[in-house]
Amino acid sequence: MKLILTMMRAIEALSSESVPELERASVVLRELSSRSGTIGLVAMHELRAHAPLCLLVKRALTQLEQFELEPPEIEHQIDLEPLLIAAGVALANCAYYVPMRPTLHKHGLVELASGYLGRSDALLEVGLGLLQSMSLFPPACTDVMRCQFMEDLPKYLGGAKPKHMRLRALTVVQHLTHITDHARLLIRHNMVVLLLQELNSRPNDDECRYRALAGLINLSAAQPDATIFGNEAFYRCLSQVAQVAELAPMVEHIMHNVSNEPEQVALMRQMQMLPKTFKEGREMMV
Repeated sequence: MKLILTMMRAIEALSSESVPELERASVVLRELSSRSGTIGLVAMHELRAHAPLCLLVKRALTQLEQFELEPPEIEHQIDLEPLLIAAGVALANCAYYVPMRPTLHKHGLVELASGYLGRSDALLEVGLGLLQSMSLFPPACTDVMRCQFMEDLPKYLGGAKPKHMRLRALTVVQHLTHITDHARLLIRHNMVVLLLQELNSRPNDDECRYRALAGLINLSAAQPDATIFGNEAFYRCLSQVAQVAELAPMVEHIMHNVSNEPEQVALMRQMQMLPKTFKEGREMMV
């Protein structure tokens, strides 16, 4: 009961015009949505906390854009970043709760998440977290494909950002590639090349490589005859990755997916990468 009352007071406070009060309310909702488990998320859902949170984020992003166009006098400057972070994390937590995703999608959460991109690293991390959650909801994936994320993606990969941010971006890509139509479109827009660059980047770690390989498994399953899969550089890169024991089975999956194409088989044979299952001709997705 105490949780519900605290949450109700915080939701009511989201109608305030005071930035400090809005920030405090957002922090409360962030904490309740992250530390109370499913009970907290169910309460957020039943009390429709997402609606005022989305409205708050929209207002704050609009005001931030105005500040960027016309910087206010020093005495009138307001730091909206802490508020946007707290509200954004609360919404990202809500998006992990499956029943809330359709409603969050209707409230334009993907578009709001896009507003976090291209700003500070702290806001970027929140935006990527929102997209990571919403890309688990198939109807939202089309919006993700059209938002700023796809244009900015090369800036996030290949060692350009810290591991945790690259991991979020790669997870979004993996979710998108699970939908065949999106996977084919991503192939045409050089997603395979981006993922290979990520695999080749230094420093790197197995978690980022795992996500990149998962995306490649789905891409190769969606369109195994794509020209890029007949590129020798593609196999050279994967032959290096296959030397990592934990990642070798994923490389095997990719080889399996493209092993029905004669040109690819010739390259795999040349580089001693023929999969044990290549005669079966089955496709795998993750």
